[in-house]
Amino acid sequence: MFFLNNSFAFLGDAYIARGSYSAALKAFQRALELNPNSIYATYQAATVKKILGELAVAVEDFEALVEREPNYLPALKGLADALLCQADEYLLDGFTGRVVDCYSRAMNVLVKAAQQAPHYACLWSLLGQISLMLWAIPDKDFSALRFP
Repeated sequence: MFFLNNSFAFLGDAYIARGSYSAALKAFQRALELNPNSIYATYQAATVKKILGELAVAVEDFEALVEREPNYLPALKGLADALLCQADEYLLDGFTGRVVDCYSRAMNVLVKAAQQAPHYACLWSLLGQISLMLWAIPDKDFSALRFP
């Protein structure tokens, strides 16, 4: 069973490499059917959902993974990245309250991750991205930001 589960995960990786994200998601979902506890398949499925624009579902999947594995850095970074993508969509739609919520949640996740691994520049880059995007938040919503 170990080989079969990993085969679907490997197949998912191959599909990602060639840009076939829908097929990759199906492969990772099959891997999860065979082994629902697979951290890697859960992480990759959430990542593919983010790429496909299924941001709400990706955020939920990353949150579930972080709840299960609170110190798993790829999941923490993936959650923060998905929240930033979600914030970008909300900003385009004019939902600044939701943007503030996404930024606050992402910042909390990134601070937690940076405390564990302060040498990972990608975490600091995402924190900087949040800081740069704060200009787009109206003053009335700015006070709702929750910094760690």
